[in-house]
Amino acid sequence: MESLLFDIKQISQYLNIKEKTIYYKVESGEIPYYRIGGLIRFKKDEIDAWLEACRSKNRQAAAQHKPRNRRRKSSKHQRISSQRLSQRPLT
Repeated sequence: MESLLFDIKQISQYLNIKEKTIYYKVESGEIPYYRIGGLIRFKKDEIDAWLEACRSKNRQAAAQHKPRNRRRKSSKHQRISSQRLSQRPLT
């Protein structure tokens, strides 16, 4: 099985993210890469596996996320707001 090697420009196009973001992910160790001399290279199959791992992490986080309880303003608050608007002088 042939494993394709991508450079920074190719991987940024493949992932549709900026090259600067790729450099940041390399520096932080977030993305799998190889350093060959002074060159940074990525194996396509490892990037695909990394993407799938990110996808499963996002699914787990979404499943654990509890939506916030957003309460509506009381009708009393709405009445006060409308009274204030009606008391403003017209200019």
